[in-house]
Amino acid sequence: MPSLALAVFVYSAIFLSHLIILNKSGPGDSFMSQGFQKTLTGNKVPVSEPENSPPKSNLIQKFIELNAEMYKANQRLNALHSYSSSWYTWPLMTRPIYYWVKENSRIYLIGNPIIWWLSTVAIIYYVLNIMYYGLKTILHTTSYFLLAGYIINMLPFVGVKRVMFLYHYFTAYIFAILMMVWLISQISSTKLTTNKTPNSSTWFTTGIIIGVLLTISIASFIFFAPLSYGLDLSPKAYELRVWLASWR
Repeated sequence: MPSLALAVFVYSAIFLSHLIILNKSGPGDSFMSQGFQKTLTGNKVPVSEPENSPPKSNLIQKFIELNAEMYKANQRLNALHSYSSSWYTWPLMTRPIYYWVKENSRIYLIGNPIIWWLSTVAIIYYVLNIMYYGLKTILHTTSYFLLAGYIINMLPFVGVKRVMFLYHYFTAYIFAILMMVWLISQISSTKLTTNKTPNSSTWFTTGIIIGVLLTISIASFIFFAPLSYGLDLSPKAYELRVWLASWR
């Protein structure tokens, strides 16, 4: 409950701050009620008889109306997009977003495959662990917290019918990365604690494993950076980076 209350507080504080700071009239006014529009500086709400004129909305009313309009707007989105993707494909990154192309330069919204897929392996590991052993499985409290954070951030998208994209996974992805790091730390810790007196060989092996993973991850980032930053790539170099047909 404290975590839920904190989440509600942070969410509300962000929107209330938004409403206080952004108080100017703009092209999006027409989506909101006249009472909402009247609170905006420079609004063009026609002056009418006092008895027919709705009063200005207060801050709480504006907060509720804005969130309701956001929800309805998302529900109305039924157009398709060639780079959209379903929520269950996000952990595999099967459909990045192709944003821009100019000659041999391209910009994708694409993650580091090594980090992305290893984080998915961590999720699968913890889920299978719980499915096999049940909730009585001996997992650290941190494991449950991170898995719960991941699931909570994925669940809202399961029932969404509008077009969705890979970037909707980003919040859950943060938890996936934390789960991957936590799993690596747990494996390393287990390796070190299996011996009552860890020797230099044990430390060296653990260091090598972490070093190899870090090196591969950095190399992967550098390799795919041209697709993230729109750097020039020859056709052959571009093809080397299209690991899946669905990335085209």
